[in-house]
Amino acid sequence: MMEPKHIEALEAIVGKENVHSDKAHLIAYSYDATRTHFEPDAVLFPRHEEDVSRILVYCNKHRIVLTPRGAGSGFTGGALPVNGGLVLAMEKHMNKILERHPKHGSSRPAWRDQYGSAKSSRGRGAFLPA
Repeated sequence: MMEPKHIEALEAIVGKENVHSDKAHLIAYSYDATRTHFEPDAVLFPRHEEDVSRILVYCNKHRIVLTPRGAGSGFTGGALPVNGGLVLAMEKHMNKILERHPKHGSSRPAWRDQYGSAKSSRGRGAFLPA
């Protein structure tokens, strides 16, 4: 269980509406496509890169385990909070393409916008690595 002082500090970074420690969110973010379960202590929804940076600094300073998560559809367990801590859920706010480079066939997503990038790049000769 996350100490209240940490929850309050994280709410100051991303806003109270983007920090969840209720049982429903903890269960929803405790598994991926492997169907293996590891429950986090809280789930955060960063709004932009600055939030991510501030969260990383805070967690490093306080030695809080952090697990990044995209869609949670992977079969490798990479999005599982094996050691508890926080899940940094990127799908809610950081799901847009920030810039495109048609000459190079690449783009810079706000995070790894797996589905939107793949759809919008179709037919342009662009490649989105897994």
